[in-house]
Parts: sequence; C-alpha cells; structure tokens
Amino acid sequence: MSGVVATIEHVFDGGWQEVPAGLEETPAGAALGAVLERIDPQRVSPYDTVRLVAAQRRQLAHQQACFHACAREAALADPTAPGGRAEMDVPEAGDELRIVLAASRTAVGRVLDLAEAAERHPRLGAAWREGRIDEQRVAILVRWTTALAEEHAATVIGELVDQAATMTPSRLIDRVQALAKALDPAWAEELYRQHRRQRRVRARCTEAGTVNLSAMDLPLEGGVRTVRRINVLAARAQAAGHPGLIETIRADVFLAVFHPDNAGASDAELVAAVLAAARPDDPRPRRAPDPAEAPPAGPGGDAPDGDAPGGGAPGDDALGGDALGGDARGGDARGGDAPGGGADRADAATAAPADRAGDDDVPAGEGAGMRRPTRQSRFELRVGLGTLLRLDDRPARLPGWGVVAAGVARELAAAHADAEWRVAVTDAAGALVAALITRHRPAETTTTPQEPPMPGAPRPVVELNVDEALLERLHPGDHPGWARLLADLQHQLRQWRTACAEDEAAWAAEQEAEQRAEQEAERRADDPAAQGGHDRPEDREPLARGPDADTWARVAARRRRRAREALARFPSAALRRWITVRDRSCVFPPCGASALEAEIDHTRSVLERGLTLADNLGPACGHDHDLKDRGWTLTQPRPGWFRWTSPTGHAYERPPRPVVDDLPEPRPPTASSSTEPHHYADDGPAWDNDPRPRGPTAPDTELPATSPPGVPGPGRLDDPDPPPF
Repeated sequence: MSGVVATIEHVFDGGWQEVPAGLEETPAGAALGAVLERIDPQRVSPYDTVRLVAAQRRQLAHQQACFHACAREAALADPTAPGGRAEMDVPEAGDELRIVLAASRTAVGRVLDLAEAAERHPRLGAAWREGRIDEQRVAILVRWTTALAEEHAATVIGELVDQAATMTPSRLIDRVQALAKALDPAWAEELYRQHRRQRRVRARCTEAGTVNLSAMDLPLEGGVRTVRRINVLAARAQAAGHPGLIETIRADVFLAVFHPDNAGASDAELVAAVLAAARPDDPRPRRAPDPAEAPPAGPGGDAPDGDAPGGGAPGDDALGGDALGGDARGGDARGGDAPGGGADRADAATAAPADRAGDDDVPAGEGAGMRRPTRQSRFELRVGLGTLLRLDDRPARLPGWGVVAAGVARELAAAHADAEWRVAVTDAAGALVAALITRHRPAETTTTPQEPPMPGAPRPVVELNVDEALLERLHPGDHPGWARLLADLQHQLRQWRTACAEDEAAWAAEQEAEQRAEQEAERRADDPAAQGGHDRPEDREPLARGPDADTWARVAARRRRRAREALARFPSAALRRWITVRDRSCVFPPCGASALEAEIDHTRSVLERGLTLADNLGPACGHDHDLKDRGWTLTQPRPGWFRWTSPTGHAYERPPRPVVDDLPEPRPPTASSSTEPHHYADDGPAWDNDPRPRGPTAPDTELPATSPPGVPGPGRLDDPDPPPF
C-alpha cells in the first residue's frame, strides 16, 4: 500500500504528463513508437489514459503486421535461390521458425497463413500495417473465409476490412457468415447438410477427473429446442430454490434428463432430481434468487407482449393501437408522437418481471452490483418475408446462434408457427417504418404447439422483415397458403400509413394556425384602428385547416393515449415491440445482446421526469444498464441514436442500426467453395482420449490429401496441440 501512496504522491507532485494533441493522427510505426516511448502511463490524466490505450493498440497492430511479414520472409528464406528467397515456403525454414517461436507446426502454419493473406489481399495488409485492424480480426477474416472460393473470400474481406476495427469479434464473425451465405446460398445449404451428416457425441476426461460431454453438428432445429428445454428446467429449478449458479443448474439438468433413474420422469420429477443433486460446496450467486421474480409457472410463459398464443387476441393492437410510425421528429408538446404509444393491455400491471427487475430507476445502492434473476433465453428468428415466400434465398439471423441458410430458416419458421410473429416493415435504407404483429399463419403450418407447453418458457418470436415497396407489390393470390397473412399485413400497413398521414396533417395545420395567429397579433399591434375592434365572424379564417372533424377526433384520441403512456412507468407492448425492433440489440456500443432479452431502459430516468416515449427508451442488457449507476451518462440526441459518456469524459456514439442487413445479391463463384467438414462421425467410442484412437477418415468419405490453409485436417493425429473438443 505504501508503494501505491508513493506513486500517487509522485504523480500529483509533478502534475500530469502532457500527451501530444495530435496523438490520434500520428501514423503507426516509428513516429508513433517514439512518442509512446516518452510517455509514462502512470503519470497521464485519467482522460489521456484512454487515448494512450487507443494509440498503443494501433502501434501493437502495426508491430503484429511487421512480425508476420518477417515470419513470411523467414519461411521463404533459401540461400540457394536467387536473391535468397524461394517462390514457395521452404519446409526447413518453417521448421526453424518452430525453434525460434517455440511453437508447434500448427501454430507456425497459422502465423504464415495470416502473413500470406496480408500479401494476397492488399487492402487487408495495408490496414494491418497502419494499425487500423489487429491480429485477432485479421485472423477472423482469414480463417472464416478459408472455405470460400477465392473470389468470394476477396469480396467478403474487401467489404469488411474498413469496418472490422469497430466490430466485436463475435459480430465480425456474424457479418462474415451473412455475407458469405448471401453470396452463395447453394453453398450455405450444402455446408449445413454435410456437417449435419457428421453429427456425433464426444466425451473427454479432463486432467481433474471430470468429464466434458459434447454433442456436435446437430440439426439446428433440434438443438434449439433441446437448449430451450434445458434452460426452462434450469430456471424452474432455480425458482424452486436451487442455490447454485445457473450454469451449474444447467449441468445438473443435463445429467438428470439422461440419467437412467429418471427415464419417463415428468418435468416436476426432473426438477426434484436437480434440486437433490445440489451440493453444499457448489458456487453460489451473489444474491439468492427471489421466487417472486421467477418465470411464471403457467403455460404461455411471460407473454411479454401481451399476445394470446394464437398470435393476438381480440382487441390486441396488432397495429399497435396508436403504435403508429407517427412522427420522425420525436416526442414533443403534442403529447408524444412516439411509435407504439397507446392504450395497450400490457402496461405496468402486466409487464414481465424481467422488464421490471433492475430497471433504470432503482435507487443507487439497491440494484447496482446485485444479481438479477436469470434472464430466459428466448428463441428469436429474424427472416425475410421474401425468403419464406421463396422469392429470394437471403440468409436469416438467429440471435445468439448465428446466421442460418434460407432453407434452414424456412424449416425453423414452419416449426415455430405457434410463436409470436412480428413484422418489421422497412424502407429502402433498412430503417424501420412500421412494427406490426399478425395472428395469421401460412396454410401449411399449424399454431398447435409441436411439443407440450413449457411452464416458464418465454414465448418464441419469429420476426418477418419486408421492404414496404415489396409488401405493396405482393399479390396475395399469387402465393397460395399465404394469402390471408399477406392481405392482413397490407391492410395493417395501410392503416398505419393513414394514421401517420393524419398525424402529420394535424401537426401541419396546427403550425399553420399558430403562424396565422402570430401574424394577426402583429397586424393588430401595428394597426391602432384594429385594436379593441372585433372582426365579423364571416371575416375570420378558421384557426386550423386541413383534417375534417372525424380525422381530428382520431388524432385527438391517439394523442390522449400517447400522453397517458408517456406518463406510465412501463411501456406498452406495442412500444416495447417498436423499441426492440428498432434498436436490435443492447445500445451500449460494443454489446450484441439481443434487444428482445434486454431491459427497456429510460434514457432519462422516470425519477428525473423522463417520459415513456420512443425517444427516451432503449434496450440495455443487465450489465450495461447498471453502468448508469457507475458514473456513465447516457443521452439520446434523436430517437435510436445513443451517446454514452464515460467517467473519464470520453463520449461514444451508438448510431441507429439498420433493421435489415445490406447483403449482396447471390453470385455463384467460378470455382466452388468447400463444404468439407472439419471433423467426421465414425463407429468408434465416444471418448476423445480413448487408448485406441480412431483413424483420421470416416468409413464412407475420402478425405483430401491436404487440408485448406488454416484449417486442421479432419482427425489429424500429428498435431501436438489439439483443441479440447
């Protein structure tokens, strides 16, 4: 402690060390390195420490690029070749790198793969040398495009090289997958089929004597349902008093489901078995879960949007009640024109416990740092309506799981016809125009649940994305089985647009009336003869022109509903739906948590007189929600645009994200992309570390003589550093 005190005294005695103002513009390399060498990070101000980290990151990326370039030159070194360099890697040089780097052949191969990719893709190499992209993201771009045809790999890398630095690794991988599967939908379908054929279970005994059990390459639909069931049983066990962490409970659920003693057991019996498996030395959460905050025990789950299992109940605001796109200007004195306001039966009394728990208005000290009840993993499929109608083969998104091919998305949508079906109508730029909900389903599907209801399970969501121009062009009669659903969506969109137009016309009429009133007041002030006089009624102009009486009545009714909602503690179901569709994920810049599972946060707290309007709401995951109690401030300059300011004083923007990804049209490559699985199923034992290991080939499959660059060969036995799974 004395050393810390001495350091603090030293800093304040000498003052903060000045960091050059142009640090961010200094190019990575010798110049930036010289500047950074002169700066002591312990002596700079809190604000400048963050600037220093960003500069050091650029310099580190530059040095990583230089290291990989040197490794490539060493791999080409050949004293007998002209100029001392061979045209291809020299095996002996690679072996020498193993000694210099104290690394395996696999590790050296990965270094050389990245170096070769930097040469093969000039923009990638330049960005790396300039410090605009680091080694981790270069590795993602290279290794996740290894299976692609060369032209598609170049397209994907070229599209993402300038954006990669602002993406988290998981989001970058997700984007690579989306672009690759959009470019070649047929390859994506075949890739899924080939890997699904190799589904298998593997077991591995760890050095501690415990067991790792993995099921791999399972069909997506079955895997999703299995994980959902495990999560539901774990949540019920936690609510019933299991004291452990949710991860521990899931493991106990997994064992209980497959234990021979529990064959044919009901869910209640499985939960009892899980409770009995709890051990006194199991790790405990920081706060015991409150049974009052547990998922409801009745069928239908939390039904967070207040929808009946059939996709909406009579009186439900499938159109959002007054959940109209309304006004792009944001809320104002007109009573709040946020999309989604209105008399909705899902108000504070029916808000899901997860939405109430840990909200932004918990007094500091009560909610901060305390463990929230476990949020339920919720199935969410985002797929284009055109994809389901087979008008295109765009990939779909399964938040938390990844990007799925069009054929798989169609299977998932058909299997979840009993889910809540939302519809996000967008404009040509991908921005949200309307957030609808429909109770209609394609004729070939059924809303009858395909499995027994899971008490406590959040209701799945299928979100259909459609461009408003496409929705207008569709003729319901051209799509048998979809006619009722398409007609319903077109009718709702017309109603939505009509209401928006009425609101706009009313607002314009009021503005015009105010201007005329001001002009009249100025005229009277300038004309003494007019003061004290009265105009004849027939000479007066109406204060508000435009809408007729019926339109004004509808506008007034919507405004009254919006005003009531603006003062409510919790947003209505329609407003929550608009917010989650608009913002897509937690609004902290790097966070990718799905908005559907996040908490709806008031940007300006209700305790500070913040209103429940679209321009004051945004989804935030539990951790990032608590940042506002830890010195961070959040503002929303305009609806959907968030600005976070850290305790050090730095501001970070989170601009609106398009509801629908901008993806290229399919372009079949001249040479096919690889669909070769990385691992194969066989008739051997399940144990990975069996004393009699299996051979490298599957019985019915002939493996390539060599693996693609950067991808270990299937069943490789010569790799001294194999991964655990």
